[in-house]
Amino acid sequence: MDFAELLQDVERFAVPPEPLTARLREILAPSQLSDIPEGVRLPVHFVDGAVAVEQTDAVRLIAAVACAVTTSSSSVALPVVTAEAAIPVGGDSERFRSLLMAHCELEAAVATPGLVVVDGGLVTSLLAVASAPLIRDADVRASALRFTKRRGTLEAVAGYLDKVLSGQVVALPKQDTAQAYTSRWLTHPDLQAEAQSLVRFRDRPLIQALLRPGELLAPRDATEARRTKAAGDEDTDLGQFGIAVDDQLARLRAAQGLIVAYFKPHAGAQRTIKFETNAVAEETAGRIAAAMSAEADSPTVMEPFGQHLVDRLCKVEVRAHLRSLTAAVASSSVHDQGHRYRT
Repeated sequence: MDFAELLQDVERFAVPPEPLTARLREILAPSQLSDIPEGVRLPVHFVDGAVAVEQTDAVRLIAAVACAVTTSSSSVALPVVTAEAAIPVGGDSERFRSLLMAHCELEAAVATPGLVVVDGGLVTSLLAVASAPLIRDADVRASALRFTKRRGTLEAVAGYLDKVLSGQVVALPKQDTAQAYTSRWLTHPDLQAEAQSLVRFRDRPLIQALLRPGELLAPRDATEARRTKAAGDEDTDLGQFGIAVDDQLARLRAAQGLIVAYFKPHAGAQRTIKFETNAVAEETAGRIAAAMSAEADSPTVMEPFGQHLVDRLCKVEVRAHLRSLTAAVASSSVHDQGHRYRT
């Protein structure tokens, strides 16, 4: 097979031409590009979640966890939060399982002291909770409402937003289609000759080529986070839950200090890392980038080391929790469980 044309497309879409990045550096330096200090180590805790499903002919058993770890020598106790549910097989499984995992992540972030680093964007878990009122199946809606009341999901949302607005949460989105930086550069009067090349690239691959090791790109306003809304109506209990969630999200929409920034670690794999936070706190974007850079010094780990550790821990914990859940069902009085065929 001849993949020459395909490989040309891969290079064209993935690798910004060197003249383009050189021109960008010429225009943006020094006002938009800065060196991040080395050796900064903040007491940071990492939070992540995982979800697993065991499906039979009629029922989906869902197990969700969220864990926190630290790479410092701190002896503070860090939480492992679990949740579980059984729902009928149907089209609402993804939204319900997202609700369970999001709740666990929010609860773990609230219970973890100090500066917390979460996997995904600042609003990733909030969006999963905010979409719960869109669940259609009556049994699944009832299960979602019972869960949110029993576990205090609205309180977890409020507590998480308290931490975000006080600058105690740093989010690490991995995959994104953002073009906020490239769109801004498209209108720069000195980059009109490069516009045709600029318009083809998303932020991440272009910034990956632009930044040198140990550099931070000046933060931009996190306009995406301010657009977060919850579904809801007054006709159902779950819809009223959505209205209450949206009342909390209004605090986020009114926030003034939400930022997005990119940096390239000093060492390690040197994959450009994107982070989001609220810059009203003592920790500036430069200090946060420096702390994350110190966590990203392995050539084989493409993210801060603590995030790698917590991701691995969550996968272990969720498998163990699912085994306990399925064992409890198997030993119960429910004899006709159907055939289990997917995990």
